[in-house]
Amino acid sequence: MLRSRHAGIAALVTVILLSAWVGFLPAAAASPGARFSYNIASNTYTVLPSGGDDTATLQAAFDACSGHGPACTIQLGTGTFHTAQIVVHDFRGTFQGMGEAQTIIEALPDLPVGNFVNEPASAENPWPSLFTFFDGRYTIRHLTFVEPWETPLQEWEVCDGCAPIHALFALVSVTGLHAKVVADHVTMIGGPGDFSGLAGAPILYNVINGIFPQALVLAPGQTDFSGVSLFQVDFTLTNSAFYFIDNPSAGENLVDSRYVARYNTLDTVEWGFWFTDVSNSVLEVSQNVIRNEIFGTGVIAYQNLPYNVLVPCQTPSYLLISGNDIQFTALANGVVLIDLGDAYGCERSLNAVVAGNTFRSDETSAQAVLAIMMPSVTVSGNEIMGATLTGVAIWYGPAVITDNEIRGAQFGIELQGAADVLIALNEVKDSWYIGILVYGESSGSLLVLNEVKDSGLLDLAWDLSGTDNFWIRNECQTSDPVGLCTGEDD
Repeated sequence: MLRSRHAGIAALVTVILLSAWVGFLPAAAASPGARFSYNIASNTYTVLPSGGDDTATLQAAFDACSGHGPACTIQLGTGTFHTAQIVVHDFRGTFQGMGEAQTIIEALPDLPVGNFVNEPASAENPWPSLFTFFDGRYTIRHLTFVEPWETPLQEWEVCDGCAPIHALFALVSVTGLHAKVVADHVTMIGGPGDFSGLAGAPILYNVINGIFPQALVLAPGQTDFSGVSLFQVDFTLTNSAFYFIDNPSAGENLVDSRYVARYNTLDTVEWGFWFTDVSNSVLEVSQNVIRNEIFGTGVIAYQNLPYNVLVPCQTPSYLLISGNDIQFTALANGVVLIDLGDAYGCERSLNAVVAGNTFRSDETSAQAVLAIMMPSVTVSGNEIMGATLTGVAIWYGPAVITDNEIRGAQFGIELQGAADVLIALNEVKDSWYIGILVYGESSGSLLVLNEVKDSGLLDLAWDLSGTDNFWIRNECQTSDPVGLCTGEDD
């Protein structure tokens, strides 16, 4: 009797658990033909490709998993998944495949676009991103995302008055109010399309952004993009690869945030990493390879942009760019840093270090490193090779330029309207025109112990328009005015 009672209780418990399990799954998961299963022990949803449209099954997995807490996993099997836009809210867990060469997510063609930004993303109002994640704490790994179509979306506009396009805004949009995100061993592949970041660019892309942490959530009571709330994100991108995408990764309108990109490969891109208007944040771009960067910039950061009506002035933030290998051509730059605070009544607030990078270019490129109106920038220990227009250019701001090797640039180091710049221990060789050029009211700078030689026109040049510039023990042969080189006759 006792054994029978225990058996009855056990059977009842089993029925309850099974009922709870099946009832917990969305309808697509519980249907007999669905390629979708759930392991209650590991809290894992496993999804296999159907060979057709997998949108509903992927969306069902995220809808179920987003309510499960921090340990939920969506495991995609081997093969290719075909999907339209997926919208995910407050996902906490892991979204993973079997490996970048094993699990592929491919966009379906000719996807519709609703009211982007001004209305929330949903199945009824699809945004132009393949995946849109709002808030959450999650990891994306061991996956390949592919956009194979020249016109991925039905016609839409990036902004009011912009030319209509069909390009995908992002393969993965990361947005919301608060999020912690890790993307590791992810590959993203785009192709030819109809989007150009700059008018006249020689290449047009079908994907604008790869993975993009950006403020896109409307503040309470707001109805347009000018009213978005700032985004606080801890974002890490590692060991990933991006091919033929206009801008692989970026961060915009971030506050109290951390952005780290390490050990990634970017190939045939217009922009590498792009940052716009960050407050009280730390950004790092280290040990990445950026190849075939055309017409844009390998790493670009804008601060205090005048059109930012949400936060017209940003608070101090810090950007480290180190150990990267950047190859650029066709009017492109290596690194561009711009802080417009003074011009628009704000305090300059973006501080940067550019250290230990290798820049490779040809005669069709622009600057390896350009800093404009930065409150502080250190350019140190970089190797700059090739016939770029300028190796290091500092315009209208202070800087420290030390221990760089610059070979073959048209102008090795250039100061324009700069103040309080230290230029020391640099090796500048084989410049087409001038090794180190100081002009345009540049003042208060110290140039000491630099080795400058074999320049086509002059090793050192100063237009005498500024004051308190000191040239001490620089090893060179030619200068204007005469006497800037050690041992050179006045």
